[in-house]
Amino acid sequence: MRLAVFGAAGRTGHEVVRLAVEAGHEVTAVARSRTTAGSWPAAVTTVEADVHDLAAVKGAIAGADAVVSALGGKPRQPTTVYSAGAAHMAEALRATGRTRMICLSAGALDLGPHVPFGQRVVTRAIVAAFFRHGYADMARMEADLEATRDLDWTVVRVPGLTDKPATGRFRAAEPPLQRPSTIARADLAAYLLSIVEDPATHRRVLEVSY
Repeated sequence: MRLAVFGAAGRTGHEVVRLAVEAGHEVTAVARSRTTAGSWPAAVTTVEADVHDLAAVKGAIAGADAVVSALGGKPRQPTTVYSAGAAHMAEALRATGRTRMICLSAGALDLGPHVPFGQRVVTRAIVAAFFRHGYADMARMEADLEATRDLDWTVVRVPGLTDKPATGRFRAAEPPLQRPSTIARADLAAYLLSIVEDPATHRRVLEVSY
């Protein structure tokens, strides 16, 4: 499969690119600038594109069968990187007749009833103080995707990410996932690639964690 990976220069995106190549996919690694691009195998096509630039996104996606977005931003500052990025990826996919896209979001975006009251209060206070801008834009992204009728999207909400070695063992389910904790980026990347061709995950919000 031909995959376009956005946010490829980030630590999570880099793992997605690495594992996708190992799995035999044809990969286009999309980064905001070549100076932030990682070092990937020679088989990887590197494209410079700002997700706020629709024409650049269309160029990056041309020829791809599916898109994986591992975009990240500065959560303490107002941002539209998630919502604008997803909107432009969606429009670019429509232009090519493709429909498959996977986008990362945050597990703490919607705390389930299983989370103890005290923990919910603390988590919401932390989000409001440090991450409200990023989380607000992720919420916009999710709402925009849910409103579409012609895309096979999946939103994957993640907990705290680590750079620990992969374990190959993780849980995934529709929210609320019971007792989410953390997950290594390598395991997250493996999960994202495992669902690229899984129609059971289309038009669903999922959570993944250990």
